[in-house]
Amino acid sequence: MPLFKHKFSLSLLITVSLLTACSEGIQQRLAPDPNLQEEENTTSNSTSEAPTEPSEPSPTENNNQQNTIEPSAAIPESIPLYPDAKLIDQEVSTETESGLIELRATSGMDTIANFYAEELRQQNWEIVTPFSSGATIGKRIIMAESNTLELKVTIFEAEGEEETSQILIEYQPLTETSSTEASQEESSTETPTTRTFTDLEQTPDPLQPYVNDMAQLGLLSPVDSEEANGKQFAPNEPITRRTYTRWLFQANNRFYRDRASQQIRRVQQAQTPAFTDIPSSDPDFGIIQGLAEAGLIPSRLTGNSTVTQFRPNAPLTRETLLLWKVPLDTRSNLPSATVNTVKETWGFQDAGKIDPKALSAIVADFSNGEQSTLRRVYGYTQLLQPEKAVTRAEAAAALWSFGTQGEIITAQELTQN
Repeated sequence: MPLFKHKFSLSLLITVSLLTACSEGIQQRLAPDPNLQEEENTTSNSTSEAPTEPSEPSPTENNNQQNTIEPSAAIPESIPLYPDAKLIDQEVSTETESGLIELRATSGMDTIANFYAEELRQQNWEIVTPFSSGATIGKRIIMAESNTLELKVTIFEAEGEEETSQILIEYQPLTETSSTEASQEESSTETPTTRTFTDLEQTPDPLQPYVNDMAQLGLLSPVDSEEANGKQFAPNEPITRRTYTRWLFQANNRFYRDRASQQIRRVQQAQTPAFTDIPSSDPDFGIIQGLAEAGLIPSRLTGNSTVTQFRPNAPLTRETLLLWKVPLDTRSNLPSATVNTVKETWGFQDAGKIDPKALSAIVADFSNGEQSTLRRVYGYTQLLQPEKAVTRAEAAAALWSFGTQGEIITAQELTQN
C-alpha cells in the first residue's frame, strides 16, 4: 500500500485506526483520509505519487443537487408539471417562447399518462394525438394544442430503483398551419398571405375586400394544381366540400382563438366514423369527424341514417354552405322553417328546390340582417339556386364574419389586431 511509505508517525496513526475499527471492514477503512492526505501534502514534498482525485458525489448528493433546480418563471402556467416529479433539466427561451423540460418521477407510465390526459383536457387543450394512438413499448406520447402553443409530452421507462419514469415536455408557439391540418388535396406547407397569391385581381370586385382580409389572416389555401405552383388562389373555381370544411374549421377556431368554449375540437379516433368514405387514415378525418360530432355536418351521428358518405371532392353547393356555416353564427337551435317560411322571408322563387335540411339555416341567416352570409356573398337576389356550386371567392367571403347582429366578429377586425 502507498500509505506504508509515509513517515513512522503517520503509519502509527493508521495502524491504530485499523485496530480500533477492524469490525467495520478492512477494505472500507483503507480508503485515504482526506484530512491526513492534506497534512501529508503540506509536510512532504519528496513523494512522487500524484494527488488523489476528488471522489464523485454520492447518489444522495446528486438527488439533492437535482432538487435545487426550480422551474423557470418563463414556463407558461398552462403547461402542467407532474406533481412530486424531480426537475432534471430545462431549456427555456423567452425570445422564441419555446422550451424543453425534463422530469423524473417514481410513478409508472400509465399513472403519469392518465394525469396529463386529464389535466390537459381540464385546461382546454386540444388533444391532437392521444397517448393510445402512439403507444409503443417503453414510451408514451401525447400531443396537444392550446390557443397559442403546441405541446408534446413523452414518457419513457427509466432504469433505476427510485426513478422509474422520465418525462420530456416540449413546447413551442402554435403555427398558423399545423401539419395535422395538411391534406393530399392541398399540400402546400406555406401559410398563404396576400403576397403569396398571384391572381387575387381576378376576384369579383364586391368580394375582393373579404378575400383579401381572409388571405391576410392565412386562412385561405392555394388551389391544388401543377400549373398553380402553390401561388394561385383561383377565386372563380368551384370549391370542394373537403376544402370548405378545412377553411370553416380553421376560420372558426381563429376567430374564437381566445374563447376555447366556442372552438371546434378535432377528433383523431372514433369508434363510429361519421362517413364511410372518410376513414381514420384520411388526412382530414380529424376535422370532418370533429364537425360531424359537433352536429354541424349532417351524418348518421345526427340521426340522418341515409347520409353515409361525405363526398369530399364534390363541389360545395350554396345550400350546403349555409347549412354548415349559419349554426356557427347563431350558436343556438335553428328555428323551424318550411318552404313557405323561406318564401315569406327571402322571397326566393326557387324555394321549393331547397333541401329540407337547409331551410332552417336559410331562415336563420335572414334574421342577421345586413350581416347575413347570403347578402354579403350574393347581394340582392330572388333566386337562391341552392344546388349551384360555390366558388372559392364566395366561400372565403362567407367565412369573413361569425356571429349575429351586435356580436359580429369580422376578419377585418382581426387583421387590425
